[in-house]
Amino acid sequence: MPTAPLHPCPYPGCHQLVASGLCPAHTEVEVDSAQLRQLYQTPRWRRERRAFLALHPICECADCVRDGIVIAAKVVDHKIPFRNENEFWIQSNWQALCKPHHDRKTATETNAKRQRWAAHYR
Repeated sequence: MPTAPLHPCPYPGCHQLVASGLCPAHTEVEVDSAQLRQLYQTPRWRRERRAFLALHPICECADCVRDGIVIAAKVVDHKIPFRNENEFWIQSNWQALCKPHHDRKTATETNAKRQRWAAHYR
């Protein structure tokens, strides 16, 4: 019975050929990223988030700052997506955002990641 042709692992920059999904090395990366997202559920994160928003109560989005809009920040965002637990806790990489701007930023990052992955299938 014929088998499906191999294609490159869709993880950005990986050229390992696989029949489907991610290569073994990057399957673990995806598991790790799910584990990292669990950090948002920890008491430490809730405490740090509350303290950060108390010090940064106004949305720091470039659009709000540029337009002089004063709106309450509700979300602590990682300016640059973190790749490990140490990076998760670096406060200089945090910014206070209102929920609409955080959601827009996250959607933009997610779409860019999908486009990079899709480019591997072309």
